[in-house]
Amino acid sequence: MITIDLNIDLKFVLFLIVALSGCYFLYLALKETLFGNVPSSPAAIGRALGIIILGQLVSFYIIWYFCYVLAFLGFNFQDPDFSIVHSIVSVLFVVMAGLISVRTFEETKSMNIKIVCVIGLIPQVLITFLNLTSTNIALYLFIPCILLGGYLSKYMPNESLNRDK
Repeated sequence: MITIDLNIDLKFVLFLIVALSGCYFLYLALKETLFGNVPSSPAAIGRALGIIILGQLVSFYIIWYFCYVLAFLGFNFQDPDFSIVHSIVSVLFVVMAGLISVRTFEETKSMNIKIVCVIGLIPQVLITFLNLTSTNIALYLFIPCILLGGYLSKYMPNESLNRDK
């Protein structure tokens, strides 16, 4: 006779709720910043800084959660696996921040890039040094990734007449 153990760990359920809510809030933020109304210059800077922080932290938690689930199932991830995945996620969100910072209806794109390069270093340094499993590659490539995102924005449609309401 086969028995099924329905004893679900409360910590596992709590981690699942946090991971799902983090995914939902990250989805809302990305949907609004990439496909929502084209904001003014200060709002574009705020969105870019928010994506640097929210995107990386939620992604790191989700990566940790999947590794927790896989460890629960018997798989084992080592520290280099965490570092590689965290580095890729960090670089992608920093490039996305550069892309978002120039998506504005005002002609302040170069100023936005410069502001995000300088002010965005503060949360990136905190994320890099407080996250012990991540490498410093995203910090070293921060300014080039922001500039790359600004360059890639030329290939993204920008409806200049669609302003915040």
